[in-house]
Amino acid sequence: MSDNYPEGSMRGSGIYSTEVSYEEFECENEECGKTNEAGETATDDWGNYAIECEFCGKTYRESSVSEDRDDYYADRDDDDDRYYDD
Repeated sequence: MSDNYPEGSMRGSGIYSTEVSYEEFECENEECGKTNEAGETATDDWGNYAIECEFCGKTYRESSVSEDRDDYYADRDDDDDRYYDD
């Protein structure tokens, strides 16, 4: 292995971060209430992210990629058999 790489995990370095897309939303802060356009935000190395109002900074949503995946599978219709052949 090259001497240019540190020993141990690279977690926390930013190399494992990814982009998460979000839809347009209205700020829930009564003093703001502005519409935020759809966009993207970056996760940390562990897949956590926060979506904040670009005008006042109020957090609109905090989640993680793994929570989003779990929610997707929980909400999925198990009776949907369009992917299976009989």
